[in-house]
Amino acid sequence: MVTRREALTAGAGAVAGIALVARATLPPLSRSRFAPLAGAAFELEALDGSGARHAVTLASVPGTERSFALRFATSAAVGDGLYRVHHPDLAPVDLFVAPVGPGPGLLEAVVNREAA
Repeated sequence: MVTRREALTAGAGAVAGIALVARATLPPLSRSRFAPLAGAAFELEALDGSGARHAVTLASVPGTERSFALRFATSAAVGDGLYRVHHPDLAPVDLFVAPVGPGPGLLEAVVNREAA
């Protein structure tokens, strides 16, 4: 007969194992994950509680595999802040996005995973 403690221990171990497998199969935040999507539509969801959503286009992904920038083009003014970046082919990722350049139409999120 299996005791309650043995059942709980076995269940916790199984859940931990599933979590490790799921985490190991997630693709890393890398340039190659985004580069094929240059020119594609993305959505930025503000994480400041406002519920604001912005349609943007991924304009370019300059840099190296682990240190790169995501440059987005937009027709609307978007302020800097934390945004959840959405695309149907990718898991959502939270990034700090800020306007760059002289006009309001270019946004950038810098990713540096060199030390990670």
